[in-house]
Amino acid sequence: MIFQEDFEQMRSLEQDLTFLSAKTEFDESNIPFKEKNLGIQNQDSIYTNLGLLLSD
Repeated sequence: MIFQEDFEQMRSLEQDLTFLSAKTEFDESNIPFKEKNLGIQNQDSIYTNLGLLLSD
């Protein structure tokens, strides 16, 4: 059996990411910015490819 993971959920090779623009947009809309809830980080606090796509 082959385990297949969605691209967005896979670990990002780049881990030095910032989300200043996204956080600003969330704050202006009164929406909490929680990286794990948004899928930006996995349960091990590793940034995902989705985080890479949304980063500054």
